[in-house]
Amino acid sequence: MGLHVNIGHAYVPDPELREHRVRIWWSVYVLERFLSSKIGLPLLISDDDISVDLPSTNPALNSSDFGDHLHFMAVVRLAKIAGNISRSLYVRTPQRGTFLQRVEKIREELSQWRDQLPEHMKPDFTRGGGSNMYSQPVTPPLQLTFNQVTA
Repeated sequence: MGLHVNIGHAYVPDPELREHRVRIWWSVYVLERFLSSKIGLPLLISDDDISVDLPSTNPALNSSDFGDHLHFMAVVRLAKIAGNISRSLYVRTPQRGTFLQRVEKIREELSQWRDQLPEHMKPDFTRGGGSNMYSQPVTPPLQLTFNQVTA
């Protein structure tokens, strides 16, 4: 299928169809990263083999077919960090730096990920608990995924 490869406009001239291919690929990537981390298996997809672009930020392509672009990008970025965790902390081959240095690097990546979230996607703990704790419906699942990656 070659979804991980960037294809030219000549092969798929329809931008919406191209975007569907891109989003299908990144959905597979996210699923593989999170499943690998949950069940403790090695990663199957090498980031070095991926040449497809990230999903488009073009508002014309962010139709109801695709859902919220910002949420999807946050999940993709978190999946990349989950892959970094698997590659740097849970492999048998020698790695650069000490284990604690690698853990600190991952913590920095997670902190940057959280800091780069758009305000409307960040949990708001200042309001107390209950239904007002999150500003958007996408925030609780994103927070749960973050917690699972950091566990």
